[in-house]
Amino acid sequence: MNKTSLLFLIFGLMFVLNMNGQSTYVKQLEHHRDSINHHFADPETSILDSALIPTFDHFPFFEIDSTFRVNASFKKAKKRRTIIMKTSTDRMAEYLVYGTISFELKGEKCKLTVYRNKAHTTHPLYKDYLFLPFTDMSTGEESYGTGRYLDLNISDLDDLILDFNYCYAPYCAYSDRYSCPVPPSNNHISTKVLAGATGIFEH
Repeated sequence: MNKTSLLFLIFGLMFVLNMNGQSTYVKQLEHHRDSINHHFADPETSILDSALIPTFDHFPFFEIDSTFRVNASFKKAKKRRTIIMKTSTDRMAEYLVYGTISFELKGEKCKLTVYRNKAHTTHPLYKDYLFLPFTDMSTGEESYGTGRYLDLNISDLDDLILDFNYCYAPYCAYSDRYSCPVPPSNNHISTKVLAGATGIFEH
């Protein structure tokens, strides 16, 4: 085999491996979305009002787009100060500022603050849980008007990847029975995040 043929073979194998990786990634996301739809369609687990469940089929999602999956860096807050976060109701929620996350998305340099729910810091189920609420340039247009969320794990921060294909809308986008945190004004992304759940749901 000459050098040119060998190079074509290597590039061909790399292309196949890359396509297989993309296929696995898409399948994982599709499974994730199917699980969410099943959860909301099941009367035992759904948060939807009972009158809406029989006609529920699926939530609207943006097309899966791997360009909304980005590497990010984390900087821990020097002081764990408490902030009061507004909600969709009169309730005020206490959150601890855990640190900041920096990344680049669609050519825009972004920095978001990540939080811990103060009420959950001693709860064993939430010991690794971090909360990343945000708005972006699609908020109120292509996506839910209050903003959306991403869930993170403390254990992921050393090698952090933000995947906005997994972002979701708060429960109050789907039912008035819930009280949901409103993303602080500083957690804004100056580009459209056309990924994840849109949060726009026909009641």
